[in-house]
Amino acid sequence: MAPAGKGGYNAKQQSKGAQQAKLPKHSERKPRMLNIDAGGVQSRRVIDRIPEGQRRERRRRLHATPLHRFHAHPTTMSNLNDMKSPAAAGTVREASQTERAIMGLREAVLRGHFAPSERLSEVEVADHLGVSRTPIRAAMQRLAEEGLLEAVQPSGYVVRAFSEQDIADAIEVRGTIEALAARMAAERGVSRLILQQMRDCANRMEALFEHTVSDQERLEQYALWNERFHALILEAAGSGVVQRALTRVAALPFASPSAFVSAQARLPGSVAIMRMAMMQHHDIVDAIEGRASARVEALVKEHSRIAHKHLELALRHRDVLDSMVGAPLIQRG
Repeated sequence: MAPAGKGGYNAKQQSKGAQQAKLPKHSERKPRMLNIDAGGVQSRRVIDRIPEGQRRERRRRLHATPLHRFHAHPTTMSNLNDMKSPAAAGTVREASQTERAIMGLREAVLRGHFAPSERLSEVEVADHLGVSRTPIRAAMQRLAEEGLLEAVQPSGYVVRAFSEQDIADAIEVRGTIEALAARMAAERGVSRLILQQMRDCANRMEALFEHTVSDQERLEQYALWNERFHALILEAAGSGVVQRALTRVAALPFASPSAFVSAQARLPGSVAIMRMAMMQHHDIVDAIEGRASARVEALVKEHSRIAHKHLELALRHRDVLDSMVGAPLIQRG
């Protein structure tokens, strides 16, 4: 009698061999087929013994099925990408509608379409801007964060009014944050490309006063290059925190770097102030390039006070002030 261990082993091997002998070879195994019926419903089955004629009939029915039948069913393999596309498109449309509502409402508030202390109606604002109420709610929330609207109880928003001191404070805060950005840029170092772009902006603004162009064209071009110059200071800092803080305060009336540019042609003494600002632009670039952080911080703070000078001039010339964007929100003393 054979030992149990050895005999047991041989018995197992024989049993395993018998099982393998019963299995068909790989080439003989029936393939797994994906069966999609004419209604577009798919199911995975193991097709073991289907006559060749029936198999051909199924293939014929599959190819004869119109493509729209597959796209109409959510579980069809061929429309997986189509399931993603409408959702993605819907997200883009929703974001686009929200941005449109934000920009449109901001413009309406700054232009005086809605008076200071006026309670905003979602229906009225939606009708005015031509968008649905959902993006209007998002726009109101954004403008409340920017400070143009104020939340009131139990719910809703009113247009905020600004005193002359509020405007002066906003300009001061913007200058302080921008000075911080310039100091950070000087401390961290700036690429040659950004420095060259800043110099290019400064040179182009200066060149506007050397060429014969209309006052309107000069101011429009100056505003563009000035905005670009200040945006580069923020980019050079490389801080998202500073960028968000500056973007928020710059949205307030007259707080942005180019807020008074449109009125400078009608303000006496404004050209001399603009020339002073252009010289400061070159000094700011030199200080950032030289890594003089304390100097550039002081320069940018002084540069922001040019807006204070323009504000004082505008307040003395109400006809000019009234023509500026944001003027309807100012409380008159």
